[in-house]
Amino acid sequence: TSPTSAHRITEVRFFVHYDALSEFNGSLTSPGCDFSRVVNAPWTDGAGRLHPAGQSWNDLRASLIEAHADGLTPVVSIAGYPGPTARPAWDQPAPDPTTVAGDWELRCGVRGILSAISRLPAADQPHTWEAFNEPDAVPVYNGPGEIGPGACAVSAAGSPGVDGAAKAACAYALIAAGIHDYPGHSGDTVIAGTLSNPSLPYLSAYAAQLTSMAPGTAYPSTWSVHDYGDVTRSYAGIDVSGLRAFDLALRTDTAGRATDLWVTESGTDLTDQQPDARCGQPPQVPPILGACVNGRPARQALDAQAFFALPEAGVAVPVTHLFWYEWQGEVNWDSGLTDAAGAPRVGWCEFYGSGVCGGSPSVPPGPAPVTP
Repeated sequence: TSPTSAHRITEVRFFVHYDALSEFNGSLTSPGCDFSRVVNAPWTDGAGRLHPAGQSWNDLRASLIEAHADGLTPVVSIAGYPGPTARPAWDQPAPDPTTVAGDWELRCGVRGILSAISRLPAADQPHTWEAFNEPDAVPVYNGPGEIGPGACAVSAAGSPGVDGAAKAACAYALIAAGIHDYPGHSGDTVIAGTLSNPSLPYLSAYAAQLTSMAPGTAYPSTWSVHDYGDVTRSYAGIDVSGLRAFDLALRTDTAGRATDLWVTESGTDLTDQQPDARCGQPPQVPPILGACVNGRPARQALDAQAFFALPEAGVAVPVTHLFWYEWQGEVNWDSGLTDAAGAPRVGWCEFYGSGVCGGSPSVPPGPAPVTP
């Protein structure tokens, strides 16, 4: 945020679990909302990590307060649980909005989050949301194909014929309505999509399902996507072709109603598992994209330059916002601007425009740096 920075940071993105505060009471005859179990009790994930009671809400509350103190605008992404080992034993990765239980789970979750946020000072409260983070990476929302106007009908057993992209669109509509109906949030921006990668088939199905159910005034104009591949692959030269194809499809699939595209996650992913054999890795190293840049600071600097070139992909729908994920690298996912010890990497210096960035260019514990 320094005035001397080459690229000023103005916004910051946070996550909150859909059931961080409130959950469905479990009754099909007298449905309602209860305080969420994750508010009242700690839980341990499959990797043995302890999550204190109220962790997701406490993290969000502290982050919103700090964002205001730093003069940053918060963007809140409602999230599920990423997999079977990273969630409480009683929870699903994401609710099925075509079931009574899933419908109420999402309604209660949104209401609980907004109710808690309403108790913060007005200046700390967020007004920009992503309805659901990476729905295409969650089993219940995964899969191609749109169904039509009746796809979001709710029943006790749900709609088994409604597949992933349609259910994700149903979840978006439900969450957006819950946010806009809450006092003080009728004008909030609720971003659609938030796909884990620029997938054209998933976008087509998701957008078509929204078209079948949303009137023109309710149709989302702001969309988001995550794009690590274009940036990480740019070690060999800037290549934003994946995002450009998505951008062109977004205009077509939304019939021109999408007015802006946000890239809410991107960066150099040193742990990327996508195949990429171009970088001449030795035989003992799997030919994956992350290995092409891990331990190679010069290549990581080129990737950071490609990050700032992503708006060039906005040939049909303007790419208006870029978010680098993540701030500090970890063992299982490392796209950090700083290394595991917090030392700035070369990407940080690309943001700032100068400085000394001697942080480790490798995934911890990582191999020794090699000559680019």
